[in-house]
Amino acid sequence: MRELKAKLSDYLARVERGETVDVLRHGRRVARIVPAVGETTVERGLREGWLHRADPRPPEPFSPLKPAPGAPTSEQVLDEIRAERI
Repeated sequence: MRELKAKLSDYLARVERGETVDVLRHGRRVARIVPAVGETTVERGLREGWLHRADPRPPEPFSPLKPAPGAPTSEQVLDEIRAERI
């Protein structure tokens, strides 16, 4: 408590930066100073490190897979399946 009184502005600056400060009396927590209400879940997640910003680069454009040389086309595969049913 004595230290809190002497360094109140330092502790408040830490809270403004997003930290939580526990206030102890005789080694027992009697209070907690937390950032003001209004912090969004996203802001809290970024501050606490369990949420990260997305990569700013755009995703690579989608390119369909090309069949391996000599592989049957989908039409050929369907023809084989139809022929087996008869």
